[in-house]
Amino acid sequence: MHILRMFGVLLAALLLFCGSVSAAQRSPPPAKKESASPLTLLKSTTVDVPLGECERRDTCDLRRLLFVTEDYRLKIGKDEYQYFTLTYATYETATFATLEKYAFVQFIRGSVFTSRKDPVTGKTEVTYDGALGNFDQWLVYKIPEWIIDAGSTSPTYMSIEGMPQHYWYRWQNAILPPPWLTQDENIYRQDRSQLKVPRLYVDDNPQEALVVNGTAYNVSLEFKTCLYKSADIPKTTTRDNTNFAEPLFCFPWRSSYVYNHDLKKYESPEGLVFPGLTGENVLIIIGDKMKRPVVEE
Repeated sequence: MHILRMFGVLLAALLLFCGSVSAAQRSPPPAKKESASPLTLLKSTTVDVPLGECERRDTCDLRRLLFVTEDYRLKIGKDEYQYFTLTYATYETATFATLEKYAFVQFIRGSVFTSRKDPVTGKTEVTYDGALGNFDQWLVYKIPEWIIDAGSTSPTYMSIEGMPQHYWYRWQNAILPPPWLTQDENIYRQDRSQLKVPRLYVDDNPQEALVVNGTAYNVSLEFKTCLYKSADIPKTTTRDNTNFAEPLFCFPWRSSYVYNHDLKKYESPEGLVFPGLTGENVLIIIGDKMKRPVVEE
């Protein structure tokens, strides 16, 4: 899933690269990498979580928990590139009866901003003009502290309050490939008839980074994707209620592409980048409440 993330200034001009996507909408996955493909894998991390102490945690029905995160560079023109991160989290249970016993919650902090170097003064101008759809509101993408990464007041990742908790989770019967490598995926609550293995997954593709006419679109985000028992996740909550329960496991990952205007290249600095951040570290809410997709079961 791509939780509502967008740059306010791109809109139609860059809809191909930075469109606003909701839980009910998905961009097509990148094509499989071939020798002549413009898509380059820069970094890949896989964590196949050891599932110990299952008796104490009452998780012996949890058979597998896997996380994959990959950084990519996509050539979009002559000497022009787009950078982005894809992340995939999946779990498998012993039986279909326990498939909905677990669910993911994701947390986010960081910034998305544009920067441009003035050719006359040599100064770099920074604007926080990105927006995150979060808890039915739009937030300026300047988030110094952890909050729950959810589009609605339901903290479960890829869920909307009032709908089944796992409605938007995905499944496929192939043996755990990252979902962007195949078109064969299904929405759990819309089509479960052919599901042969009790296994579900979620995914994320945060904001892309690229340079357009001298303006750089920068991403400096950190995430924690955590697996909980579904019963421990409140049906609704607030974005700052990050300690509502103890997770079974958390996978930390990041998407960091900050443009160096002097060297004319993207870098991935350690830690988060908040250029020009002054005053109180407060969340800024903008615009009206988000519109949700209407779904009939």
